[in-house]
Amino acid sequence: MANLEKRSTERDTLLGKVEQDRDKATKEMSETAAELAQVREENIGFKKKVDKLELEIAQVREENGGFRTKIDELELEAAQVLTSGFAAALE
Repeated sequence: MANLEKRSTERDTLLGKVEQDRDKATKEMSETAAELAQVREENIGFKKKVDKLELEIAQVREENGGFRTKIDELELEAAQVLTSGFAAALE
């Protein structure tokens, strides 16, 4: 009988420890799930920022292409003016 009581007490002790471990694991899982949700939310924000920056990069590249074209036109115009001026000076 004493042996049964001892085993019952040991079982209750182990069961209490298992329940504590379960509760601790459940709490950690809840905290991890909350952190995961926060990271996912931040990730969505970062994706939006990346999309916005990619759009801005595309706009800047387009604008840069327009400037490059304008520079080429101005260089050609300057060359034509200089050539005309040189030809006029020769005459």
